[in-house]
Amino acid sequence: MDSSLLWARGGPPPYPDVSKIPTPPLQEKGLVVMFLFPCLAIIIVGMRMYIRITMRLVGLDDYLVLAALLFALLMVGPLFMFMKLNYWGWHKKDVPDFDPRAGYWWNFLVQMFYNPVLALVKASILVFLLRLGGHKQSVRYAIHALNIFNALHAVAIFFTALFQCIPLAANWDFFTARGP
Repeated sequence: MDSSLLWARGGPPPYPDVSKIPTPPLQEKGLVVMFLFPCLAIIIVGMRMYIRITMRLVGLDDYLVLAALLFALLMVGPLFMFMKLNYWGWHKKDVPDFDPRAGYWWNFLVQMFYNPVLALVKASILVFLLRLGGHKQSVRYAIHALNIFNALHAVAIFFTALFQCIPLAANWDFFTARGP
């Protein structure tokens, strides 16, 4: 296969300045939710880490939660751009003519950040269960097996999302997609 089919050249297609796109009330509510929950996550994870550090109980599960938080925060910017550029929360009659490709480019980035969040949170819970101790050996084996399955599943889903369309630009520019 020709490698030029796999890699997109450049960044997103040209798009308007999102600060000039008005924000209707429904989109405003979506943006509040989109920014509120990551802020709450920062506060909660920060409190958790403060307690764990002061009690000297920091473990692998805490680092996995921090990594999940990092990926969740990396997802906020592209999700904001996707919502603004694709006019989420607008009434259909109010949506101007626009090129959705730039929004879909940002959505592609959201997809790349989303799956690691899920996998890291699941891994953190499984590692925490191992830290509880007192399990039968069969329960420990089951937790390890679930952790291995979770890791393999995360890798499979990441590459599935990455290569769901070839060339990669077909993820945001549907006219570049080739037939089956």
